[in-house]
Amino acid sequence: MSTKTVAFAGNAFITTASAGASEVINNNGLANWNSASTITSAYFCMASTGSVTIGLNAYLAGSNNSTIKVTVNGTAFTVQLAGTTPKTYPVGTINVAALGYVKVDLQGVTKDGAYFGYVSSLSMTMASAINFANDPANYYWSCCGPSVHMTYTVPANSEYFYNKVTVPVGQDAEKYGIQVIFA
Repeated sequence: MSTKTVAFAGNAFITTASAGASEVINNNGLANWNSASTITSAYFCMASTGSVTIGLNAYLAGSNNSTIKVTVNGTAFTVQLAGTTPKTYPVGTINVAALGYVKVDLQGVTKDGAYFGYVSSLSMTMASAINFANDPANYYWSCCGPSVHMTYTVPANSEYFYNKVTVPVGQDAEKYGIQVIFA
């Protein structure tokens, strides 16, 4: 078993936010989290199936206690946050039955002050290897969509130019955009 820390800075996104929401993900993680309607999602990729024990590295500022819902691949857990000292809060253990990405959603339930908490990362203990963005100098590029840049010098007097991209069956779930630039 090994324990890995998956930083929110390079692996999480605010996936649902109300108009005027103040939540942000910065180099320190999830900050300014004050809306119960905001959902933040973190992702990591499992290399094999098996159980994963998840913890939340967090602390409070502007509140003394808060309750948050953590949903991992559809299984919901309730976590109580208390205290201004950063620590790992146990979330729970799930069994990952299929290879691929695991989604971890956070949503605020109750708070006695201004914020639900500040979350820097996930702490995960598992036997499987995982993939995630773990190079702080390149978090910006980790959060960008995958892209391939192709340029062509079109021969003089060309009347037609043809290019074909084949997307394997089942790999088009997000409907990728394709852009061709002619030089």
